[in-house]
Amino acid sequence: MKIISVYFPCYSGSSEYKIELGHSLGFLDNNILFDESVIVLGDMNFECDNNSAGFTQCSEVFSSAGIACCDYLVRTNSECVTYCNTSLGQASFIDHIFVSRRIIDRVMNVDILHSDVNLSDHRPIAMDLLLRMSKYRGDQTPKFTSHQTKPLNWRWDNSDLCMYYEASREELSDITVPCELFNVHINVPNLCIVVILISIMRISFKHCLLLLIDLLSEFPRTH
Repeated sequence: MKIISVYFPCYSGSSEYKIELGHSLGFLDNNILFDESVIVLGDMNFECDNNSAGFTQCSEVFSSAGIACCDYLVRTNSECVTYCNTSLGQASFIDHIFVSRRIIDRVMNVDILHSDVNLSDHRPIAMDLLLRMSKYRGDQTPKFTSHQTKPLNWRWDNSDLCMYYEASREELSDITVPCELFNVHINVPNLCIVVILISIMRISFKHCLLLLIDLLSEFPRTH
C-alpha cells in the first residue's frame, strides 16, 4: 500500500495557484497506478464540492487514479471542521483523506479529532482501515515490483491550454525589451543553437526570453 501526504497551495484566483496545484497533481499522476492501493491525505486547502476551483481541478486526476474522497464517512458526531482559527473567525473543512476505490469498503470510519493539547489551527483526521496482511516466513524477503515512472513534471500540452496561455501572458508581460535591441544584426545559426539548448534545458518562457535579450545585446548593431 502506498501512502502519500500532500500539502496543496492556498487558494487564490490567480493563474499561479492553478500552475502550482498542477505541479502537485503532476507528481500524483506520475506516482499512482490505477490498480494499486493508495491513500492520499493532508492539507489540501479546498473543500470537496464542485464550487471549489481547487477540487474541480483535482477531480480529473483523482478520478483517473481511481481514488475517492472519504469525507462522507466522517462520523455524524464529529464537527466537520478541520481548520479553525478563532482569532480570525475562520473555520472550514480543507483537510481530507482519499483512498483507492478498491479498498474504500475497508474504511470503517473517519473522525476529526478535538484535543486540548493540539496547538495547531488544524485538527487531525483519524481513519480506521481494515487491512488483510499476507503472511511470510522470517527468512523470506518481501518482493516489490518496480514500475517504470514517467518524468515528474506536469506537461502544459496535457493541461488546460487557456490556463497555459494566460500564465504565459502574465509572465511575459512583465518583461520590457530595450528598443535598441530591435536594430541588431542576428547570427541566425548561433541563435538557433541557443534556442535548441534552451529547449533541452527545459527552462521557463520568462527565463528563456530574458536569456535571449542578454544574448541579443551582445550582437553587433547595424548602422
